[in-house]
Amino acid sequence: MTTTLTTKPVSAAILAVDWGTVPEWFATIATVGTLAITIYLLQRQLSVWNRETERARREQASKVSAWAMPPYDGDHGRSRIGFQNGSSEPVYDFRIWMTDGEGRQRQIRTHAPMGPGYKEEFTTRRPDFGGFIECEFVEKAIRHPRRGDRTRPQRQNDGL
Repeated sequence: MTTTLTTKPVSAAILAVDWGTVPEWFATIATVGTLAITIYLLQRQLSVWNRETERARREQASKVSAWAMPPYDGDHGRSRIGFQNGSSEPVYDFRIWMTDGEGRQRQIRTHAPMGPGYKEEFTTRRPDFGGFIECEFVEKAIRHPRRGDRTRPQRQNDGL
């Protein structure tokens, strides 16, 4: 028994598929194009928002500082430290660290919250380290992190 197989040419098989109408094609292309433009515009807006947020964070960080001062007479070499929030927004969880010339770091003061314009000076119990002062704080944008959110504080170094 012999079986004969008849096949349609490839072009006939393609023509047999229902490819839709011209208006359906235009609608599909318009939908995909609109989606691509929307994604592009969202990414662009997010980029602008990120730049503005980072600029505001840096501006606030540049106005919050800590510094070392020479000790008063009779302080027996103890370090005097000053700090201030010169920004127009409060900062939270403000910490001051002193690092000596050998890289040892000690936290010497915490202050939370610190309102706009707040300024203070204090004398440490430790002798002058001869290193530098570093401060870190949490700015207003993340002062109430969600449970489990581990956001690192901003750091600003004042090498002295």
